Amino acid sequence: MNNTEAKNISTGERVIRMAVTAGLIGSVLTHSGDLGYLTLLPLMSVYTGLTAFIGWDPVVAAAQTLKQSSAAQSVSRHQIASAH
Repeated sequence: MNNTEAKNISTGERVIRMAVTAGLIGSVLTHSGDLGYLTLLPLMSVYTGLTAFIGWDPVVAAAQTLKQSSAAQSVSRHQIASAH
């Protein structure tokens, strides 16, 4: 894996993800009264926080792989059609 594959989200996106993570955790910390389902917000923020911290998102990597494979398939289909 080269350096460009090690980081697949931009710095701006990382900042946004950290802000979302802080907002989700902060909403629970500042809420007064019964938390109920609000207790799930910090759990949901774990994914965004970790991907922001390491700079790599497996969902983005999977989408990029699918995009590259579909582009390669369309090129090979075009080559087969032009050969006939």
